[in-house]
Amino acid sequence: MADELFTKNFMLMFLSNFLICAGFYMLMPLLPVYAVRSLNISRDEVGAVIGIFAFSAVLFRPFTGMLIDKIGRMQVYIPALILFAFCSGGYALAAGFAGLIAMRILHGMSWSGVSTANSTIVADIVPAGMRGQGMGYFGLSMTIAMALGPAFGVYLMGKISYTAIFAICMCVSLTALFASSFVRPPVIKYDKSRFSFSSLYEKRVFGIAVIQFFYGFSSVAVMSFATLHGMDMGINGIGYFFIVFAVFVSIVRSFGGRIIDRRGPALFIYGGLFIYMAGCVVLAVAWNLITFLISAALTGFGAGLIMPTIMTMMMNVVPPNRRGAASATVFSALDTGIGGGAVAMGFAAHIGGYLGMYLFAAAVLLIPAAWFYFYEYSHYNRLFSEMKREI
Repeated sequence: MADELFTKNFMLMFLSNFLICAGFYMLMPLLPVYAVRSLNISRDEVGAVIGIFAFSAVLFRPFTGMLIDKIGRMQVYIPALILFAFCSGGYALAAGFAGLIAMRILHGMSWSGVSTANSTIVADIVPAGMRGQGMGYFGLSMTIAMALGPAFGVYLMGKISYTAIFAICMCVSLTALFASSFVRPPVIKYDKSRFSFSSLYEKRVFGIAVIQFFYGFSSVAVMSFATLHGMDMGINGIGYFFIVFAVFVSIVRSFGGRIIDRRGPALFIYGGLFIYMAGCVVLAVAWNLITFLISAALTGFGAGLIMPTIMTMMMNVVPPNRRGAASATVFSALDTGIGGGAVAMGFAAHIGGYLGMYLFAAAVLLIPAAWFYFYEYSHYNRLFSEMKREI
């Protein structure tokens, strides 16, 4: 069984995604500091810089999803990864707020193609009965990158120039491109239907997308503002926050996929949302490195429960020739949540400080919990049963 999962294609996609995400997450804590300290951009504008990336990805993701289903996975993945690598180094060319916004738009466009295609490729590669395990293990590539990328980025900020860090991120992405060139995914019967705007999205995963939206809306408070929060409090070693976060995500993903495959998604959705909420509350009142790291453990554990469950649910309710559209739909919801959350959390921090912002982020997660309880759980079970009968 393990041999069926850990194939050459799967391991190459794992390595490629790790490198892509490592370069991406190196930039996440760096860009707000770079914008404020080097380009003299205000903190209110930082929210726009973070958010425009997600809105760009939202704008282009439906079209990349359609192309993935119609012309092929790798035909979208490789060109998008080339643009992604260029953008990772291109931040060194940005001059002021307008230049940074322009580069973020291009970067968001490339991210929409890369992240939609690679999850679809992996869903094609892994056996259907091991999809929870496959998506969970594949997610570890991002999780490990979450640990190493931000911590390494924070470390390099005090050692070398921003231009050199951007160049490193570009080289890491080009290495991912090299690894991806050896992937040979299975042949899929592509969607040959005529183009229509309704085909850009997959309605069967709308309910799952609601959960993804609110998770993204809340999570941006943790992932994008924790560094500034810690620096403002004068806490040394704030980079360890991301390492602890990723370690706890990895712990869950190492065993969680098997449970999802056997027992369904309910335990992981409820548990993930409420544990993540607890982590936000702890971060709201954190006063030293220890309390920051406790929050990192809680939010990491919660994220480790939520993300692979959402991905597995998504792929379980659509046929192979609609996986690109399904990925685009759910990731668009995540991008929209991150974009809206970045702006909203920026205003919340301005009005209520970090205490108010993190309490707001925790409260937001009550919405997807209620949505899953009252509607999505039964809806998912019905669609999953229908899909198993069709297969």
